Amino acid sequence: MSQINIIHFYSNFWVASACQSPIMRVMTTIYIDEAGRGPLAWPVSVGVIMQLDENVPSDFFLSFDDSKKLTEKKREELYDVILDDSRFAYAWAYSSAKQIDKHGIIKAQQKAIIKAIHRMLSQHLWVSIAMSLTATKQLLQQAGISLISIDGNHTFGIDKKLEVTVETTIKGDSLIPQISMASILAKVTRDRYMKKQAKKYPCYGFEQHKGYGTKKHREAIVANGPCPLHRMTFIYNILHPWN
Repeated sequence: MSQINIIHFYSNFWVASACQSPIMRVMTTIYIDEAGRGPLAWPVSVGVIMQLDENVPSDFFLSFDDSKKLTEKKREELYDVILDDSRFAYAWAYSSAKQIDKHGIIKAQQKAIIKAIHRMLSQHLWVSIAMSLTATKQLLQQAGISLISIDGNHTFGIDKKLEVTVETTIKGDSLIPQISMASILAKVTRDRYMKKQAKKYPCYGFEQHKGYGTKKHREAIVANGPCPLHRMTFIYNILHPWN
Protein backbone atom coordinates (compact mmCIF):
# COMPACT_ATOMS: atom_id res chain seq x y z
CA MET A 1 0.00 0.00 0.00
CA SER A 2 1.10 3.57 -0.52
CA GLN A 3 2.01 6.44 1.69
CA ILE A 4 0.03 9.60 0.89
CA ASN A 5 0.64 13.22 1.67
CA ILE A 6 -1.67 15.65 3.40
CA ILE A 7 -3.59 18.01 1.13
CA HIS A 8 -6.10 20.16 3.02
CA PHE A 9 -7.42 20.88 6.49
CA TYR A 10 -11.10 21.66 6.80
CA SER A 11 -13.37 21.88 9.83
CA ASN A 12 -10.97 19.85 12.02
CA PHE A 13 -10.82 16.96 9.53
CA TRP A 14 -8.07 16.24 7.02
CA VAL A 15 -9.45 15.93 3.49
CA ALA A 16 -7.81 13.68 0.90
CA SER A 17 -8.45 13.86 -2.79
CA ALA A 18 -10.31 10.54 -2.71
CA CYS A 19 -14.07 10.25 -3.25
CA GLN A 20 -14.74 10.15 0.47
CA SER A 21 -16.35 12.80 2.64
CA PRO A 22 -14.31 14.28 5.53
CA ILE A 23 -16.65 12.67 8.07
CA MET A 24 -16.48 9.22 6.49
CA ARG A 25 -12.72 9.52 6.18
CA VAL A 26 -12.20 10.35 9.83
CA MET A 27 -14.31 7.34 10.87
CA THR A 28 -12.22 4.93 8.78
CA THR A 29 -8.89 6.25 10.05
CA ILE A 30 -6.73 5.20 12.98
CA TYR A 31 -4.66 8.04 14.47
CA ILE A 32 -1.31 7.28 16.11
CA ASP A 33 1.39 9.01 18.11
CA GLU A 34 4.18 7.95 20.42
CA ALA A 35 5.96 9.11 23.55
CA GLY A 36 9.46 8.22 24.62
CA ARG A 37 11.50 7.61 21.47
CA GLY A 38 14.47 9.59 22.80
CA PRO A 39 14.81 8.76 26.54
CA LEU A 40 17.65 6.73 27.98
CA ALA A 41 15.28 4.50 29.94
CA TRP A 42 12.21 2.38 29.34
CA PRO A 43 9.65 2.20 27.23
CA VAL A 44 8.57 3.75 23.95
CA SER A 45 4.81 4.13 24.31
CA VAL A 46 2.21 4.32 21.53
CA GLY A 47 -1.34 5.68 21.69
CA VAL A 48 -3.99 4.92 19.06
CA ILE A 49 -7.40 6.56 18.57
CA MET A 50 -10.36 5.86 16.32
CA GLN A 51 -13.40 8.15 16.11
CA LEU A 52 -16.66 6.20 16.19
CA ASP A 53 -19.24 9.00 16.03
CA GLU A 54 -19.59 11.34 13.06
CA ASN A 55 -21.36 13.95 15.21
CA VAL A 56 -18.45 14.99 17.44
CA PRO A 57 -18.60 18.81 17.31
CA SER A 58 -15.47 20.64 16.23
CA ASP A 59 -15.29 22.62 19.49
CA PHE A 60 -14.73 19.36 21.39
CA PHE A 61 -11.23 19.20 19.90
CA LEU A 62 -10.19 22.75 20.81
CA SER A 63 -8.51 21.73 24.09
CA PHE A 64 -6.32 19.10 22.46
CA ASP A 65 -2.77 19.85 21.38
CA ASP A 66 0.64 18.22 21.22
CA SER A 67 1.01 16.60 24.66
CA LYS A 68 4.46 18.18 25.09
CA LYS A 69 2.88 21.65 24.92
CA LEU A 70 0.35 20.90 27.66
CA THR A 71 0.96 21.03 31.39
CA GLU A 72 1.00 17.73 33.23
CA LYS A 73 -2.26 18.65 34.96
CA LYS A 74 -3.95 19.44 31.63
CA ARG A 75 -2.70 16.20 30.08
CA GLU A 76 -4.13 14.23 32.98
CA GLU A 77 -7.48 16.01 32.63
CA LEU A 78 -7.69 15.36 28.90
CA TYR A 79 -6.58 11.77 29.39
CA ASP A 80 -9.65 11.21 31.58
CA VAL A 81 -11.83 12.98 29.02
CA ILE A 82 -10.67 10.54 26.33
CA LEU A 83 -11.21 7.46 28.48
CA ASP A 84 -14.70 8.58 29.48
CA ASP A 85 -15.89 9.37 25.94
CA SER A 86 -17.65 6.47 24.19
CA ARG A 87 -17.41 8.28 20.84
CA PHE A 88 -13.80 7.12 20.57
CA ALA A 89 -12.04 3.76 20.66
CA TYR A 90 -8.50 3.83 21.99
CA ALA A 91 -5.62 1.73 23.24
CA TRP A 92 -1.96 2.01 24.06
CA ALA A 93 1.01 -0.33 24.00
CA TYR A 94 4.74 -0.13 24.51
CA SER A 95 8.07 -1.73 23.68
CA SER A 96 10.50 -2.21 26.53
CA ALA A 97 14.15 -1.21 26.79
CA LYS A 98 15.17 -4.80 26.02
CA GLN A 99 13.07 -4.76 22.85
CA ILE A 100 14.56 -1.41 21.84
CA ASP A 101 18.10 -2.72 22.40
CA LYS A 102 17.34 -5.91 20.47
CA HIS A 103 15.43 -4.50 17.49
CA GLY A 104 16.33 -0.79 17.39
CA ILE A 105 13.93 2.06 18.13
CA ILE A 106 12.17 2.04 14.73
CA LYS A 107 11.36 -1.68 14.77
CA ALA A 108 10.44 -1.52 18.45
CA GLN A 109 8.03 1.32 17.76
CA GLN A 110 6.57 -0.60 14.82
CA LYS A 111 5.86 -3.55 17.13
CA ALA A 112 4.20 -1.27 19.69
CA ILE A 113 2.02 0.35 16.99
CA ILE A 114 0.81 -3.02 15.70
CA LYS A 115 0.16 -4.24 19.24
CA ALA A 116 -1.86 -1.11 20.08
CA ILE A 117 -3.92 -1.33 16.87
CA HIS A 118 -4.66 -5.00 17.51
CA ARG A 119 -5.67 -4.29 21.11
CA MET A 120 -7.98 -1.40 20.20
CA LEU A 121 -9.74 -3.20 17.34
CA SER A 122 -10.14 -6.40 19.36
CA GLN A 123 -11.88 -4.43 22.09
CA HIS A 124 -13.93 -2.36 19.66
CA LEU A 125 -15.15 -5.38 17.70
CA TRP A 126 -15.56 -7.58 20.80
CA VAL A 127 -13.27 -10.17 19.24
CA SER A 128 -10.84 -12.34 21.18
CA ILE A 129 -8.06 -13.20 18.76
CA ALA A 130 -4.39 -13.95 19.34
CA MET A 131 -1.91 -11.29 18.31
CA SER A 132 -0.44 -11.83 14.82
CA LEU A 133 0.02 -9.81 11.66
CA THR A 134 -2.64 -11.85 9.88
CA ALA A 135 -5.11 -11.33 12.72
CA THR A 136 -4.43 -7.58 12.86
CA LYS A 137 -4.99 -7.28 9.09
CA GLN A 138 -8.30 -9.11 9.50
CA LEU A 139 -9.34 -6.74 12.28
CA LEU A 140 -8.51 -3.74 10.09
CA GLN A 141 -10.72 -5.12 7.35
CA GLN A 142 -13.57 -5.94 9.74
CA ALA A 143 -13.47 -2.42 11.17
CA GLY A 144 -13.41 -0.86 7.70
CA ILE A 145 -10.12 0.95 8.29
CA SER A 146 -8.71 2.44 5.10
CA LEU A 147 -6.06 4.78 6.50
CA ILE A 148 -3.57 5.07 9.35
CA SER A 149 -2.48 8.60 10.22
CA ILE A 150 0.83 8.95 12.08
CA ASP A 151 2.55 11.99 13.55
CA GLY A 152 5.93 12.80 12.03
CA ASN A 153 7.50 11.71 8.75
CA HIS A 154 8.07 8.00 9.30
CA THR A 155 5.66 5.16 8.48
CA PHE A 156 7.64 2.65 10.59
CA GLY A 157 6.93 0.13 7.85
CA ILE A 158 3.30 -0.15 8.96
CA ASP A 159 2.06 0.30 5.39
CA LYS A 160 3.96 -2.81 4.30
CA LYS A 161 3.41 -4.88 7.44
CA LEU A 162 -0.35 -4.31 7.63
CA GLU A 163 -0.98 -3.65 3.92
CA VAL A 164 -2.82 -0.41 4.61
CA THR A 165 -2.31 3.14 3.43
CA VAL A 166 -0.29 5.20 5.91
CA GLU A 167 -0.32 8.99 6.02
CA THR A 168 2.40 10.90 7.87
CA THR A 169 2.06 14.51 9.02
CA ILE A 170 4.90 16.59 10.45
CA LYS A 171 3.62 18.27 13.63
CA GLY A 172 0.47 16.19 13.30
CA ASP A 173 0.09 16.19 17.07
CA SER A 174 -0.51 19.96 16.84
CA LEU A 175 -2.48 19.98 13.59
CA ILE A 176 -4.74 16.94 13.80
CA PRO A 177 -6.78 16.75 17.02
CA GLN A 178 -7.20 12.99 16.94
CA ILE A 179 -3.41 12.59 16.76
CA SER A 180 -3.20 15.00 19.70
CA MET A 181 -5.49 12.64 21.61
CA ALA A 182 -3.23 9.70 20.76
CA SER A 183 -0.24 11.77 21.88
CA ILE A 184 -1.85 12.40 25.27
CA LEU A 185 -2.66 8.71 25.72
CA ALA A 186 0.92 7.73 24.94
CA LYS A 187 2.55 10.33 27.17
CA VAL A 188 0.31 10.02 30.21
CA THR A 189 0.52 6.23 30.29
CA ARG A 190 4.31 6.37 29.93
CA ASP A 191 4.74 9.11 32.55
CA ARG A 192 2.60 7.20 35.04
CA TYR A 193 4.68 4.11 34.50
CA MET A 194 7.96 5.99 35.02
CA LYS A 195 6.66 7.55 38.25
CA LYS A 196 5.81 4.07 39.51
CA GLN A 197 9.26 2.77 38.59
CA ALA A 198 10.87 5.72 40.40
CA LYS A 199 9.82 4.10 43.68
CA LYS A 200 11.63 0.91 42.71
CA TYR A 201 14.74 2.71 41.46
CA PRO A 202 14.83 5.94 43.51
CA CYS A 203 18.41 6.96 42.78
CA TYR A 204 17.72 7.95 39.16
CA GLY A 205 14.94 10.54 39.59
CA PHE A 206 12.62 8.96 37.02
CA GLU A 207 9.65 10.80 38.52
CA GLN A 208 11.22 14.08 37.42
CA HIS A 209 12.77 13.48 33.99
CA LYS A 210 10.77 10.34 32.96
CA GLY A 211 13.95 8.71 31.66
CA TYR A 212 15.11 11.54 29.39
CA GLY A 213 18.81 12.37 29.21
CA THR A 214 18.99 15.27 31.65
CA LYS A 215 22.25 16.19 33.35
CA LYS A 216 20.97 14.75 36.63
CA HIS A 217 19.98 11.49 34.98
CA ARG A 218 23.33 11.09 33.22
CA GLU A 219 25.18 11.78 36.48
CA ALA A 220 23.01 9.19 38.26
CA ILE A 221 23.88 6.58 35.63
CA VAL A 222 27.59 7.28 36.04
CA ALA A 223 27.31 7.17 39.84
CA ASN A 224 25.05 4.13 40.17
CA GLY A 225 25.40 2.26 36.92
CA PRO A 226 22.40 1.29 34.79
CA CYS A 227 19.24 -0.38 36.06
CA PRO A 228 17.07 -2.90 34.13
CA LEU A 229 15.01 -0.04 32.71
CA HIS A 230 17.90 1.55 30.85
CA ARG A 231 18.41 1.20 27.10
CA MET A 232 21.97 -0.04 26.93
CA THR A 233 22.37 1.03 23.32
CA PHE A 234 21.38 4.57 24.32
CA ILE A 235 23.70 4.91 27.32
CA TYR A 236 26.81 3.23 25.93
CA ASN A 237 28.68 6.52 25.49
CA ILE A 238 27.76 7.60 29.01
CA LEU A 239 29.23 4.39 30.44
CA HIS A 240 32.23 4.41 28.06
CA PRO A 241 33.09 8.09 27.44
CA TRP A 242 36.63 7.22 26.42
CA ASN A 243 35.51 5.25 23.33
